[in-house]
Amino acid sequence: MGFHEAQVNLYVEQVSTSRAFYTRFGFVESFRTPREGEPEHLEMRLGGLILGLTSRAAVRENDGPTLGAHQRVAEVVVWCDDVDRLTDEAVTDGIRLASDTRSHRGRRIAWLLDPDDNPVKLVQE
Repeated sequence: MGFHEAQVNLYVEQVSTSRAFYTRFGFVESFRTPREGEPEHLEMRLGGLILGLTSRAAVRENDGPTLGAHQRVAEVVVWCDDVDRLTDEAVTDGIRLASDTRSHRGRRIAWLLDPDDNPVKLVQE
């Protein structure tokens, strides 16, 4: 078919702010454009996931989809070893919690919000 990789793209206000947020979960930058200054788009990897961060301004300038102020089109799921500890640390660092940490179907879960209110689900087996 020609398809060989997939990624999640999130539309964000400031790519560098979102980059700093996702770095805390182990994502590593693998691509950016432009190479110097504030990026319009960058890609980060964690395991097999490629996460793209694209500025809302770049989407508008390139005649991309119309973006609502609070539009949610995806979530980023991050598997981890200790949801409770990592959630507590995130909240201490000023990250907003979107749900209480809880058990669900044999897993511990919690949702955080990134700087643009995109949901980030933490999951522990």
